[in-house]
Amino acid sequence: MNFSIEAFEALPYETQLAEARGYIDAVLENIRGQGREPYRGEYANLFDAMACFAEASFAIAIDFAARANHIGPGNQMRTPGLSPEPDYSVPVSEVWARAQQTLAENGPDDKQSS
Repeated sequence: MNFSIEAFEALPYETQLAEARGYIDAVLENIRGQGREPYRGEYANLFDAMACFAEASFAIAIDFAARANHIGPGNQMRTPGLSPEPDYSVPVSEVWARAQQTLAENGPDDKQSS
């Protein structure tokens, strides 16, 4: 995904949400389509993407998801992220479900609503 952060953040909240959710879902589907779980480096970047998504930081979430998508097969290295080292024993699908639930429970704040 190629976008300007400023232009993206000017979009309505609902559009940003849909774009971020769709991009993360696409990265996960790409990994599942290969019949595997995320490699360590992919997982760490997806973990950061999902943490940003839960906080409604959608542009940053897409950036981390893009890193996961392009990190390369088998890469175990972690791109420096925003969070501490994730618990790799938790399935990425569970992390994603929690992130979406957290966002739904907290909702947008006033500055992000359109």
